[in-house]
Amino acid sequence: MIITLIVGFLLGAVNMVTKEPIAAAEQKATNEAYAVVMENAEFSDSLTDIVSEAETKYTNAVILDCREASKDGAVFGWVVKLNATKGYGGNVGLVIGFDTEGTITGFTVLSADKETPGLGANCTQESFTSQFTGKNAGDGNYTLYKASDTKPEDMSAGIDAITSATITSSAVTDAVNAANKFVREYCMTGNSEVSVDE
Repeated sequence: MIITLIVGFLLGAVNMVTKEPIAAAEQKATNEAYAVVMENAEFSDSLTDIVSEAETKYTNAVILDCREASKDGAVFGWVVKLNATKGYGGNVGLVIGFDTEGTITGFTVLSADKETPGLGANCTQESFTSQFTGKNAGDGNYTLYKASDTKPEDMSAGIDAITSATITSSAVTDAVNAANKFVREYCMTGNSEVSVDE
């Protein structure tokens, strides 16, 4: 019992010592991701009210943060941090930038450490992430295509799945669709009501 108490105390002490540095490192990584998906922008404080309202309203994603991005004093768009919740191994952390027209200005994967190495974990590679940049699905959805699928000529909202990693690819694409819906329903309209996915 004494040994258990000592070990418990030591674990608690280690947690207290490492908690703040870990949180600081995570925030640094997030800030760097914001700068990547929305270059040369200044960011507002978190839009906490709408984030709190929307964080559980999407079936395939959890909205974690949203900030308004400005350039030369004018609103340029928004950055959204979220988790894709249906990854093969669990959550996949994403940061996406949208301009005021809803076009994706940048896309990065913050964390995919639970995805299968060499398969789903390849969602971090530029060959996958770069597909989202510059695309605008409007009020519709981004559509995922496997290698065996017949693709349309217009791939302006189409995404190629990672080979042998359809689950991860689908999870990420579904989360991007949630972020697109979130931005259009709140950020682009100023609407404080976010509808629930059907």
